[in-house]
Amino acid sequence: SAASDVYKRQQDNFTIIVLPDTQHYCDYGAASNAIFLAQTQWIVDNRVSKNIVFVSSVGDIVQNADEPSEWALANNAYKTIEGDSIVLPILPDGIPYGLSVGNCDQNPKRETGETAEYNTHFGVSRFDTMAYYGGHYALKNDNSYQLFSASGLDFIIIHLEYDQELNEQHQTDVLNWADGVLTTHSNRRAIITSHFMIDRGNEGDPPTTADEYPGKFGPQGEKIFDALKHHPNLFLMLGGHIATEGERDDVGTNGNIIYTLLSDYQNQDPSGGEGGNGWLRIMEFSPGTNTILVSTYSPTHDNGDGTFGAFGDTPYEDMGGTTANNFGGFGSISAPFTLVYDMTTALPVELTNFQVRQEGKESLISWETASEENNKGFEIQKSNDGVSWGKLAWVDGIGITSITQSYSYVDTEPHRGDNYYRLRQLDYDDTETFSAVRVVNFKFG
Repeated sequence: SAASDVYKRQQDNFTIIVLPDTQHYCDYGAASNAIFLAQTQWIVDNRVSKNIVFVSSVGDIVQNADEPSEWALANNAYKTIEGDSIVLPILPDGIPYGLSVGNCDQNPKRETGETAEYNTHFGVSRFDTMAYYGGHYALKNDNSYQLFSASGLDFIIIHLEYDQELNEQHQTDVLNWADGVLTTHSNRRAIITSHFMIDRGNEGDPPTTADEYPGKFGPQGEKIFDALKHHPNLFLMLGGHIATEGERDDVGTNGNIIYTLLSDYQNQDPSGGEGGNGWLRIMEFSPGTNTILVSTYSPTHDNGDGTFGAFGDTPYEDMGGTTANNFGGFGSISAPFTLVYDMTTALPVELTNFQVRQEGKESLISWETASEENNKGFEIQKSNDGVSWGKLAWVDGIGITSITQSYSYVDTEPHRGDNYYRLRQLDYDDTETFSAVRVVNFKFG
């Protein structure tokens, strides 16, 4: 029946591929670059069997950002997954993908904004006609987002540029942009990819007697988490940069688990000039079991036969690692591990716009929803300091609707200085979700 066909599609497994730091595939020579090409060709060859719906690069695409020859090699690799009418006849834009800008993609390294070669090869003009491309921050493609769907689920993934020097105003502006993008697409399940999220460490499955502690946030990773953790649709953050593996679990403002994963294999067998041995991440989403199976795989390992990372009988043996580079073996998350993620419960309210602005001596609070499911209503909360909150008013929701709804309220008694506002959305089963915070400053006496 048609209904059973829809149910089956919503239960189908699908896969997201994560490409860890590829820099040395572009500067170690032809043999190493062949590994990069083998990775992207493997993705194309397995697109149907694994239902690959998206590819995310964690950055450090090249090693030397001012070397056009390295960018040309990266361009060739990604051209493979962009496909053509022969290789990918039902995907006119190829397999959807996005790229994070790493420190090695900046010139000089670690100086935010110096990305001329990146934008020459992977700029806005390369993507703006692709249906999955959502948009970018400011004039360049250093920060961008993509939209895709799989098995009846809608996703948004934002790729953020490396900014470890903590360029405060730039970071604030970019994170405000990302916050607005997630608010606009609050009906989509959200992923954030940025080059440096966390350091080495394990948390969750598989727990071991060694290194059983969460990967520590990097400074930028922590800022990203703090700025976006109030979005109930955010569930996954991805990074590289630190040449090892890591994982941590955190709880967002609305009780949602946010997983952060580190994968970077650039130091694998540097003496052999291979720069990563082809290791990539396979994330297989299973809506039927509400799980994500994460595996580490190399299409070129074992003389090109392909190998999955796994626990070895002795530490570090399974990925050819050593105690010096911390790859593989006991405590490694090279082995397949499982994340629990609810893919059956709908996101209840699609909040597309939330604004507060000064109107004379009053605050006009307005918001819109694109759809609602089980929505009891909204408690408007107010704060003098952004920390302690109190109820300002209650506005009933529609309940269930797929039609855009507009809401507003006027605060007739704002105080001098900063006035902070947020929405507490409440379902009929008392599940609560908090919006982003908005602030307006009054200067009257």
